[in-house]
Amino acid sequence: MLKRLTLLFAAICLVAVSHAQNENDPKFEIHYGEPAAIENEQFKLEISEPHSQMEFVSIKVTITNYTDDWMFFDPEKVTFIKGGTEQFKGKGNAWKIGPKQTKSRGVKAAGEANYHSDSYTVEFNDPIELLPTSAGKTKAESFDLPPAKNSFAAGEFDVKLIECKQKTKETLIIFEVTYTGNQMGLVDGSALTMHPKDQPDKVYATENTRADQDVLKPGKKTKVKGIFHIPAAVTDMQKSDLVIDWNDTFIETSFQTIKLSESFDLKRDDEKTKAKNS
Repeated sequence: MLKRLTLLFAAICLVAVSHAQNENDPKFEIHYGEPAAIENEQFKLEISEPHSQMEFVSIKVTITNYTDDWMFFDPEKVTFIKGGTEQFKGKGNAWKIGPKQTKSRGVKAAGEANYHSDSYTVEFNDPIELLPTSAGKTKAESFDLPPAKNSFAAGEFDVKLIECKQKTKETLIIFEVTYTGNQMGLVDGSALTMHPKDQPDKVYATENTRADQDVLKPGKKTKVKGIFHIPAAVTDMQKSDLVIDWNDTFIETSFQTIKLSESFDLKRDDEKTKAKNS
């Protein structure tokens, strides 16, 4: 009987030591409960997969953008607070969320301390900025095909023709656009339209289904590709004078900070922690 009790006690001690060793393993993960989402008329912000190892603490941030504007999330405006005093900033570049889009990215603090902790407070210090698409629309002159010139300026946008194929059944054009201003430039290739010069009422939109709005920092470039099909009954594109209208292709805009000063308490979830380390 005494021998059995001795063996049982030894087994219990072995389990306890094994658990302690696991906790001291740098790769041991402490997982936390997920806080409630923040939601308003502009966006929804969700936090998931909060956890830490000795070398880092991390959360997954998911932003759903309800607006027609661009949003940018800056991980460096997220602070992890350990023990009420130790503060660690998130690291990384800001990432963008397009209009009506949902995007997720990890936010991590690393390389400064032992990040194992049974609890954290996570502070958001206005990490979301809005880039409006409805203001600062830049008027651009129509572009004639065959081209009389290969480049022009529209406000703070320099535009250069780099390819033009004018055929009977299809016209393909590619422009290189450089934003030269000191704010932010939006370039929307899907806004292009074309009409025969002698038939201004016959307007055709670009059929480049991959055309999307690009966000340009000062000095950055992008390409605008237009693909057009005009029925032969209307005109022979290879032999006709055609006109490209830019409409709302070019927009100059600037960031607006969305006020978001919130904090979340992360508490250790023993069941998740056990499951992730088993």
